[in-house]
Amino acid sequence: MSKKGYKQTQEHKDNLSKSQKGRVNIGKHNSPSTEFKKGQRSSARTEFKKGERSAYWKGGRVKAAGYIKIWSPNHPRNVYGYVYEHRLIMEKHLGRFLNPKEVVHHINKITDDNRIENLKLFSNMVIT
Repeated sequence: MSKKGYKQTQEHKDNLSKSQKGRVNIGKHNSPSTEFKKGQRSSARTEFKKGERSAYWKGGRVKAAGYIKIWSPNHPRNVYGYVYEHRLIMEKHLGRFLNPKEVVHHINKITDDNRIENLKLFSNMVIT
C-alpha cells in the first residue's frame, strides 16, 4: 500500500513480498485460518452458518423497520427464512395460511404490538 503521492520502489515491493512468504494467515482472534490455494479469495474458504448454527443467533426473533420477524424456514411465504409475526398470529387465529394479497393491519399503528385484538385482516389492499 502506498500513500498518495508516494511511489514504492520495486526493491521495496520485493522485500515486502519476501517477508510475507511462508506466513500463516491469522484470522479473527489470532487463530490460523484454514488452508487455501494460492489466489483463492478468503470468502471462498469461509462457511457462513445460518439460523441456529450462527454465532449471532438470538432465538429466531428479529426486529426490522418496526416489525417483528420470526425464523420460520419451512413457511411457504418466508423471505430469507423469516416471516412477519403479525401474519403468523393471524394465520394461527384463522387456522390457515394467508393469501399473498391479504394484508394484516395494526389497529393502533404500533407495529410491534401483535396481540390478536390489535390485528385486522383485509382481503385486498388497494392504494389510490
